[in-house]
Amino acid sequence: MRIVPAENGVLSGDLSAHPAVAARAVSAAVWTRDGADAHWRGELDGVVVAQASLWWRHVPALPGERVGFIGHSAAADAAAGAVLLTRLSAELAGHGCTMAFGPLDGSTW
Repeated sequence: MRIVPAENGVLSGDLSAHPAVAARAVSAAVWTRDGADAHWRGELDGVVVAQASLWWRHVPALPGERVGFIGHSAAADAAAGAVLLTRLSAELAGHGCTMAFGPLDGSTW
């Protein structure tokens, strides 16, 4: 599985999505409303098998921590989800986050 950043959470182009991921597709309206900082996908043979968005800029404060959030998440199976979550945890750490919460969406807070 290849993990790639996506311009937004909306599926387009030559990609198709596994039914479990398609059921949690992110519309352009939801993407804009939730204000995610990034969206990532796991792709296997031209099919999106996992997806999730990240928030780290405008998130609630937690004393002593730099918080990041993972949401808009879906995966075809546990293995695809685990691979994506491992990569996204590293991505949040790269933005200085010391703690990650999820799954949730930007509308949660």
